Amino acid sequence: MKYKIANIKMIYLTTETLRQKLIQLYCKEGSFSSEKVAKMSQELDKYIVKIQEWKNKQFTF
Repeated sequence: MKYKIANIKMIYLTTETLRQKLIQLYCKEGSFSSEKVAKMSQELDKYIVKIQEWKNKQFTF
């Protein structure tokens, strides 16, 4: 999968935004087992996987 630099920047920005929202939601809900927290965590995981895929491609010879 090819990634453009603009896409990578957007993925990083989205990841950071979701991370901040997840922290806020956790503080509001008070539990990691909250359905809302779990759903947002899963969404964040998808972006983290995209970043890891990109990094793995960068270091593959």
